[in-house]
Amino acid sequence: FFPEPPDPPRLQFLRALNGSVDFVPQRASWLKFLFGEEAGSNYILEKPFGVAASKGKLYVTDSFGMQAVVVFDLAKKNFYMLGKTRGAGYLQKPIHVFTDDAGNKYVSDVLRRQVVMFGPDDRFVRSYGNDEFTPVACAVWEDEIYVLDMAKDPDPKDEHLEHRRDQLVVIDRE
Repeated sequence: FFPEPPDPPRLQFLRALNGSVDFVPQRASWLKFLFGEEAGSNYILEKPFGVAASKGKLYVTDSFGMQAVVVFDLAKKNFYMLGKTRGAGYLQKPIHVFTDDAGNKYVSDVLRRQVVMFGPDDRFVRSYGNDEFTPVACAVWEDEIYVLDMAKDPDPKDEHLEHRRDQLVVIDRE
């Protein structure tokens, strides 16, 4: 509890989630010896950066380790990763995730330089941007996506210098 007595408590620590070990049952050591480790069975978040919640699931961006969106399905006590299947939805360095009321996920990926959208079923839907911004966060309101852009532009006076272009980019969701 925080703060400690005699002050009245306002916060209570309940639990921490740090990876697959919180949900995936661990094999007995002799089974590990015989059959080896299951892929991803001992995954631990290395650098969690962004978090969002929707319909009993927590979405956490791990921008260093697996470089994916880690999904903690609290209702089903399940753990899986989003954006690690090769293809159009493959994530490279996700740092922020936003969920809308419909259950869509919008992931800001600074290496792809895009916002990647996943549907309510966690499948890739589409991506926004084509190397014109560096999204570090995003939010959705009605039919627009608001993207915080922190791209760097070359200095026209000195080719060795760069200027950050801090701006809010507004994109039509359709």
